[in-house]
Amino acid sequence: MPLNTHPLAATARGANVPVIGDIELFAQARGDLPSHKVVGITGSNGKSTTTALVHHILKTAGIPTLMGGNIGLPILEQEALPEGGVYVLELSSYQIDLTQTLDCDVAVLLNITPDHLDRYDGFEGYAASKARLFAMQSAEHDAVIGIGDAPSAEIERGLSAKGEHLAKIAPGVCMDQGNWPTLQGPHNAQNALAAIAVVKALGVSEVDIDRGLTSFTGLPH
Repeated sequence: MPLNTHPLAATARGANVPVIGDIELFAQARGDLPSHKVVGITGSNGKSTTTALVHHILKTAGIPTLMGGNIGLPILEQEALPEGGVYVLELSSYQIDLTQTLDCDVAVLLNITPDHLDRYDGFEGYAASKARLFAMQSAEHDAVIGIGDAPSAEIERGLSAKGEHLAKIAPGVCMDQGNWPTLQGPHNAQNALAAIAVVKALGVSEVDIDRGLTSFTGLPH
């Protein structure tokens, strides 16, 4: 049973005891870390590939970076980055549920499709969990949202109405996709476009972006 729906969670909340996870502990420790940025990536599908791709492009560009969250080693088990580093976090809905103060410099929602509905109050509850990633952001920070499904598009419209810094990723094919051997197919077009939007928001050059996309080896099988 996930912690957010465990019977003890209701007891803890009733006693004003916060129910948090490792990502929230990381968020609370950020003030003690060297100056850095955080990218948070969520979605029903594609988040592992997009997280790994953003990490790879940053690494290719010579930017200190770590990948964690729902992929690889837990972020709390890794050494802190030097000043100017970027933490790239893959975030499941459960991790977002247990996080209260993670202010991502760039927050990404790829898509929302029916998943884990037995752990939420229906599909709307699941979508609301994903949307919380943006609710925790400062207004001046960047959001990247895929608009290929109705729930994600609705979240995008809400953020646009508030004047948020926002990049929209529509379904389709990238013109340069043929140059990226491990990023073929419509689903990887969205992953690549989202990753490009993220690293552009972080100031990575077009040359380094292209190098990273071309040299990405994909996720291990």
